[in-house]
Amino acid sequence: MGNSNLKTLYPRLFSLSLNQGLKVNEVGEWADAAWRWKLRWRGDRFEWETLLEANFIQHISWASLSREHKDVHTWGERL
Repeated sequence: MGNSNLKTLYPRLFSLSLNQGLKVNEVGEWADAAWRWKLRWRGDRFEWETLLEANFIQHISWASLSREHKDVHTWGERL
């Protein structure tokens, strides 16, 4: 996401995630023309972590996803 990765932006959620190391196409699915995230977490979360999750989902919802493009890992230049 921009010049930062999600692991750095959301370290607490990363530590709770069961989706570590997966590609986008493995963490959701297409339902009609809309992408639906299927995030999996280790156990129940505290209320503040649930609020952080809502912020995270809003953040990743800005990503432009396309069925036509293959999902691959890419490495960008670090600033």
